[in-house]
Amino acid sequence: MNTLKPSSLESQLFFFAREALKHLVLKSRCGITMHPKVVKKNIPNIDINIIKDFSPLLCVYRKANPKIIKDKDYAYWDSSTFKKEVVPSSCAYMTLSMLELCDYYEKFKDLDNSLYTLATLYKGMARQQLDFYSAYLRNEQGVFIIKKNVSDDTSEKLSFEAKESKFKFSEQAAMMTAFYKYYLVDPKEGEPYKRFSEDIFNALCRFRENLYEQSFEELNKIAFSLNLYNSYCRNLSVEYLLLDIIELMNSMLSEKPKLLEKINNCSLFLINLTLSHESCSIDSLRERRDNLMKDLLSLYDDSRKILIKNQDKKDLKYSSDDIIYYIIALINTGLMDDEAELITTEIYKNQLLFSRMITSWPEPPSLESPERYYGLKINSENLIEEQEFKLTMPIAFENEYAPIFLKAVEYNKKKDIFTPSKLSFDSTKNLPTIFMILYFLKENYYKKMNIK
Repeated sequence: MNTLKPSSLESQLFFFAREALKHLVLKSRCGITMHPKVVKKNIPNIDINIIKDFSPLLCVYRKANPKIIKDKDYAYWDSSTFKKEVVPSSCAYMTLSMLELCDYYEKFKDLDNSLYTLATLYKGMARQQLDFYSAYLRNEQGVFIIKKNVSDDTSEKLSFEAKESKFKFSEQAAMMTAFYKYYLVDPKEGEPYKRFSEDIFNALCRFRENLYEQSFEELNKIAFSLNLYNSYCRNLSVEYLLLDIIELMNSMLSEKPKLLEKINNCSLFLINLTLSHESCSIDSLRERRDNLMKDLLSLYDDSRKILIKNQDKKDLKYSSDDIIYYIIALINTGLMDDEAELITTEIYKNQLLFSRMITSWPEPPSLESPERYYGLKINSENLIEEQEFKLTMPIAFENEYAPIFLKAVEYNKKKDIFTPSKLSFDSTKNLPTIFMILYFLKENYYKKMNIK
């Protein structure tokens, strides 16, 4: 761990994210699930033997205890701990994460049938999920809102009720990107999903004035979805709306700089500035990005080897998206020098790993798996070291809990120790974070592992 390189950090995170997602969407049962027979009926060309112990999710619940219950050949989470609220943005990022991995698993065609099957399974599940969201997660006006599953466990009929009457624009924007991404992955069947996505974008444009009244945090989330959407469709109308929002956020910051005191907010804004500059090539965005990166680097305390977000407080609380967004934001700027690389690896080790913000770590691929070899070619010369997949340190909750990010950890400055928060799964933290890792680190992973 002392010689961890940034590229190994990225490989470990990409491996963790894809395995954590696989466990959640296929094994946890933390949401409405599809019966394997339904999967077989709706997703052709699936080897039923590969998915016989899977319980694919149609949607994901907001909270649960991720302790694994083992029952013969099955392992799943305790359903009595499920908080059955369904947040549209969490579901959208779950679907987006699966669609991001379709390309990865398609590379195992004729190499490993079980891995290649995941591409077909994820694509088919994504379509079923999007249909489910449209049918159950919208109100009478057709907008996505947070709902709660109030179905009788003894009945096959699903029943949802609105948890909150108000809707959020960021929830609509996240869904917009998920529907469009499905079209890109499956153009043959995806045209209706593309049109639905475009309808959501047009609605955002019609309510432009209402968008401008949103909080900085809400605008930050909307801007991220617009950046994603623009990367998918390359549309000038999207860029115009995006730039309006970025300009508004800059104005809000000039009046209230404290809006960036939250690390996750500040990091997400850096990500938005980087993406917006890449697509729009506006000098002021580059300058703002460079200055904001300096601000983020200045949060690092060299003596403690962690971020210090508030010097006055005795106990400091860090959320999982504080740390992951920070790491992704720095990597994604493309401005990493030796100092930034050192800071990134130290924060990764100390505030993500040693802090026990991760409950458990998946075992690396076996030596028989193509995933374990550069170029996916199984021979001794191409063997990838275990450090590219797995930590060299033990995780306190190994084997008892599913691999997830805890919501937060608390740091006591006087004692110099971290205390993990309650051992619980929160989809509003885990799914956006998993997607961030998969979306931003995938190409670097392909290059390093010589995957074409």
